[in-house]
Amino acid sequence: MRKLSDNSAVRQQVMDAIMQCDDSVSVANVVSITGLPTLEATLILNRLAWEKGGHLRVTENGGILYHFDAACSDKTALGRFAETCHRVCTVLTGMVMHLFRLSFGLMLVLSLTITQIITSGGLAVLGAMTGVSGSSASSRFNLLALLRGLVSSYGSKSKRLKAVTGFELFLESCFFFVFGPGDPNTAVDELNWKFLAHKIASCQGIVGEDELAPFLMNRGGRKRANEILEIVVHFDGIPECSDQGQIIFRFPSLQGTADSFKGEAPLGLEEALWQFSGLGVTRTLPVAGMVYGNFALISGLNYLLQFLPWFGSLPVILVTASAFWFYAGVIAMFPPCRFFLNFARNRPVKARNASRMAAARLLMEPDAAMAARLNELKELRRNAPSSSVRVIYDTNKSYLEQSDRSWNPERGFAV
Repeated sequence: MRKLSDNSAVRQQVMDAIMQCDDSVSVANVVSITGLPTLEATLILNRLAWEKGGHLRVTENGGILYHFDAACSDKTALGRFAETCHRVCTVLTGMVMHLFRLSFGLMLVLSLTITQIITSGGLAVLGAMTGVSGSSASSRFNLLALLRGLVSSYGSKSKRLKAVTGFELFLESCFFFVFGPGDPNTAVDELNWKFLAHKIASCQGIVGEDELAPFLMNRGGRKRANEILEIVVHFDGIPECSDQGQIIFRFPSLQGTADSFKGEAPLGLEEALWQFSGLGVTRTLPVAGMVYGNFALISGLNYLLQFLPWFGSLPVILVTASAFWFYAGVIAMFPPCRFFLNFARNRPVKARNASRMAAARLLMEPDAAMAARLNELKELRRNAPSSSVRVIYDTNKSYLEQSDRSWNPERGFAV
């Protein structure tokens, strides 16, 4: 975005001009009051309208008015406070979940180690009673290997993408089964900006509101006008009024740049759905058996310890066993709870995708009113700068070596 709109003094001048015009102002009003350049005044008005929840109006003579409600400042303060709280909650939730994931891995290692000790001890006692050595039945797990696998699973992303085998793969499968693969739309905003740039460039830098609708996020109850203004601010757009009275947006920085984008322009944005685990059946069944088998084993051990008389004077062991049992129960409850949570998460995602696809379908199969607006946009694009790029002057060459000698650095083009 342009840095010129970040000047607080200039922004205050524009806001004062808005107040003088009873909350409805045109670019000409701001320029006449502040003396700012037209482009700078337009960009600042776009940003203020986006930040304060304003919207655009078309006058009878074809002019554009920026309208700001009286309560816009209060809404902006509340909105910024809500966004700050949301960011803080997101960071805190991520930290808590990371610690919980790490504790899950440690508990898993300890549970398997305790299971190995109990199994080995039981086999040793059984071997002593029957005269059969139980050393050959020792578990293939050991504490050092388990801890090494846990640390490896928390390595860098590039390392985790490498092929892993044995316990590291099993531990990673446990994480996906219990906690899920994570938010599938973490990079959707960045991807959508690329889609929008491609779409605007393919339209010669001139688009209408209907053509931006398939790329609106429609999240958090945001108004359509506010999302469109965010796009206008992001790409330094200029709102104009067409002959038929529709608001169009011209993006000078993206005019003549269609050749920079490869492939066809996307029809719209489609968000991915939340997945349960992303694991196949062959990887899910052993993990599910371990999670719920571990819970059953810990429950049985905890129940048994309550009735063993020689443990009655060792409350530390009873408390530890109870803590393991409680934690194993929480882990066992995570997958079914997350299944229903994903169902609730996917409902608004499907609704947003359906809304964007309906807007894209209306562009491909327009009604009479939409067809008239699209035809007007096509006429405007015919006079837009061409996307073809041809070098006519190179400062690294002399005048006689230029490809187009009708252009002179001092006189311009020869007529």
